[in-house]
Amino acid sequence: MACIKMLAVTANRIEIDEVKVREAAKVGHDWKNPIWRREDGTLAEW
Repeated sequence: MACIKMLAVTANRIEIDEVKVREAAKVGHDWKNPIWRREDGTLAEW
């Protein structure tokens, strides 16, 4: 699993390393919404 560390936080401002964001965007992600079902097998929204 890939993560991007949160950099410096000052008051209401967050600094973002754009190079790291662009590198992560090239890799993409494989996360999908979980499919939740009730006991009777019907789909449940989250």
